[in-house]
Amino acid sequence: MINRMPVQPRMVVMQLSTDEGAFICNVKESDLPKIDAGEAGTRIVIHCAIRLDAMAEGQYELHKTKVIDTSSIDFYQSLQRRALSIVPKGRPALVHDKGEKDE
Repeated sequence: MINRMPVQPRMVVMQLSTDEGAFICNVKESDLPKIDAGEAGTRIVIHCAIRLDAMAEGQYELHKTKVIDTSSIDFYQSLQRRALSIVPKGRPALVHDKGEKDE
């Protein structure tokens, strides 16, 4: 018998600038269309949020979870990079210089 594990939502690392300040946080990927729409009254939960602008004053504001209205988000960007290729440690990788011409 196969045990079914609950599927965890995919999280995306984001930088958000809101009415409450600037944050680095995790957001559910399924919430990104809600952020794009930015409708008043639509709320999302940000996870593991660090408030960046409070750090300049020597204060640290950390939130395990925080609820914000999507209309308060002025700016956002993903901080994730997608790897183009992954080479296991200890194995050689093929590298091609852009400056060389194949003959």
